[in-house]
Amino acid sequence: MSREIRTFTVTIPNTATKTAPYIKHLTMPPRKVRSIRVRVPPGPHGVMGFAIGNGGKRVIPYLNTPWLVTDNDELTFKLTTYTTSGTWDVIGYNVGTYTHSISVTFAVTLTAATSGFSPSPTVTPVVISTPGSTTTTTAIT
Repeated sequence: MSREIRTFTVTIPNTATKTAPYIKHLTMPPRKVRSIRVRVPPGPHGVMGFAIGNGGKRVIPYLNTPWLVTDNDELTFKLTTYTTSGTWDVIGYNVGTYTHSISVTFAVTLTAATSGFSPSPTVTPVVISTPGSTTTTTAIT
């Protein structure tokens, strides 16, 4: 189950080409991405294409495969083993007359490093002492 939803609106200018695409960095804290949903409203009619990237490299679709080109559509990608770096991007081209915007939504959970949760907790005995009695308690840290 996702703990956070992070949504970005990306406007791809009509000056971006396939060989010199527009790159929009979608910076967020390190998170495990469960899914990515992209909403493309009506309008592009095949003149705009995009890819989801990480650190400036295309990952959806992967590297040199064709661009995602759609109109009035919603695409959902379920992820399992993608990076948790938080350095996601939209890489796109637009050879039309007008700019086109898409909405990109990440469903994410905290990583072990960001949640404060340690997958292997350390058990440390703690001695609590008051006048006249001593109690030993086990604390998980």
